[in-house]
Amino acid sequence: MHSGAYNGCQAVLCRDQPLASYVHSSAHCSNLIACACVASSLLVRDSVQHVNDFGVLCNASGNMRALFAKIARSNAENDEEVVAVPVAVRNIKPLCPTRWLVRVPAINATLDQYLLILRTLEEAKTSCSPEVGARASGLLARFQDPKTLLGLHMAQAVLSPLDSLNRSLQSTTMTVAGMLQAAKTVKRQLQDMRLDANFAELLTKVEREIEDFDLDPLVVTRPRKPPACFRGLALAFHTTSVEK
Repeated sequence: MHSGAYNGCQAVLCRDQPLASYVHSSAHCSNLIACACVASSLLVRDSVQHVNDFGVLCNASGNMRALFAKIARSNAENDEEVVAVPVAVRNIKPLCPTRWLVRVPAINATLDQYLLILRTLEEAKTSCSPEVGARASGLLARFQDPKTLLGLHMAQAVLSPLDSLNRSLQSTTMTVAGMLQAAKTVKRQLQDMRLDANFAELLTKVEREIEDFDLDPLVVTRPRKPPACFRGLALAFHTTSVEK
């Protein structure tokens, strides 16, 4: 309900019942959780931002949208060169800065059309105007980074259950008991994702797509020795594999 302090719904109710306390709507709470999840991981945050940048570029340039559709039609006519590319083009729109859970459809569309996006950006950097071409060239480097693909799959895995929860919470037939049960179910799904086996499965899927899209493989970043004031007497941790 509207939270206005003077004329909002909560203010009207409080005038009739002073003991009533205002709390955020359940759907808004799930949005806040999604916001915190994305912000807590730099990899996921940057990957989702690249999706937004591509949506902004397509929204601002008619040539980009036309090029995206043309390449999709061309790929659909030549199935032998297509790797999991849908025939119908799903436009990727700029992401809403406040309603985080509407980002799930954009992330899904990006992953389903990742090869299309790579080919569109590759052609746009030379065929579009200098300004659009420069932005397309920068985005191409981001989408060619295998970490972007990994970050989007991680975002999809975590945000999809939250998106389903958000939709159920906004149902006109949902009860308080149903909301609590839905939240418990999603919490259990998210806890199950913390298992090493589940992440290994996700990483294997991403590495298979990286090979299909002819991207550079994921590699362990160069270890950096943290300052002694941060690690104390303990030895610094250095990863020995991409999965770790």
